[in-house]
Amino acid sequence: MKIRTGFVSNSSSSSFTIRRDALTLKQYDQIMNHREHPSCGEDDFWSIYEEGEYIKCSTWMDNFDLRSYVKEIGVPLDEIETDWNF
Repeated sequence: MKIRTGFVSNSSSSSFTIRRDALTLKQYDQIMNHREHPSCGEDDFWSIYEEGEYIKCSTWMDNFDLRSYVKEIGVPLDEIETDWNF
């Protein structure tokens, strides 16, 4: 459980896109169902949706470490469009 104990002066957001055809069916399922991963807490999920040929992922807080997760499941890093440094 996460508890906020004071005023938060800056919020964090993060987002990235992945071309759908760059993923295996298993990778696609793992990303779309990331909430089932053991380290994803009850409120730590991302907003993930499809738009055209892309899967778009975003969050207002860096909760579940989706960046590490997509690396862990073998998503080709050159297929991810983001400002993250992998």
